[in-house]
Amino acid sequence: MSEEQVDSLGEAEVVLLRENPDGSADFQFNFPPEALAALTRLGILTAIKAGIEEAAKLKPEDADI
Repeated sequence: MSEEQVDSLGEAEVVLLRENPDGSADFQFNFPPEALAALTRLGILTAIKAGIEEAAKLKPEDADI
């Protein structure tokens, strides 16, 4: 997809909540509703694909997926 074809879904905000003693940090991510819906769909599709790939390992003779 070229840059001209990319649509904006609004602006996201990343807020640093705190830096932890172990060097890690806690962040809050704020997304507009459209971006949150797109990320949710992507997460669900990714989980389904991973599940199919794992299932294929359990029965390799049918792994023509």
